[in-house]
Amino acid sequence: MGLYFDDRHAPAENQLGGKPYYMRDSEQVASHRAAKTYDELMELAAALNRQLRYREAAEVYSQAVELDPERPDAIRQRAARYLATLQREKAVADFERSLELGCERADTLYRLGIAYYLNGQYEQCMAAEAEAFPLFDEEMGIAAMYWNTLAALKAGREPELMKQSYYVGMKVGHHTAYDAVMMLATDHATMEETLQKLEAVNEDLEYAMMGYGTAMIARQRGLD
Repeated sequence: MGLYFDDRHAPAENQLGGKPYYMRDSEQVASHRAAKTYDELMELAAALNRQLRYREAAEVYSQAVELDPERPDAIRQRAARYLATLQREKAVADFERSLELGCERADTLYRLGIAYYLNGQYEQCMAAEAEAFPLFDEEMGIAAMYWNTLAALKAGREPELMKQSYYVGMKVGHHTAYDAVMMLATDHATMEETLQKLEAVNEDLEYAMMGYGTAMIARQRGLD
């Protein structure tokens, strides 16, 4: 799969749906199987992450947490694996605990906001993303704005963050999907123009984020 992930990796059907599968350990995983200390367990979990074995990694992070419940590293990493495998309530609890333990605030708030959103806690999502927004540059700020806006639509609230802070030409970097949705939401682009952009997207994640946000706005406008 490239630099960050092993070519042999766990299937989505297991990580998201819990279906059983068998996978031979990579050399890196195998070399850390005897892990006992906190740092050794963190290395084992990182090796499992490279194989996209997030559920197993979360279990290993839990062993590390048992060794030192006040050390935030394993809790913050476990939160991300819970979020990636859609274990929403566990992700919320771990991200909240990560903040209490002093983890980097902007990114933790942002991911907590996503966990809140997926857990149906839309007011909390709006608050978390609104707090994260001014801590970011515009490239990440547009991402926080995206989730804040969708949460506002879900909650039947006005997307005040978007109305106050969005402008055409924000320095969004590679987050063009979020920007396209915000352009639509602020009437700087029509639905037809946005759908044409969507048809031209080739990258799966970008297509999913742009498509989901576009669908949410279409539903809010009674176009579904």
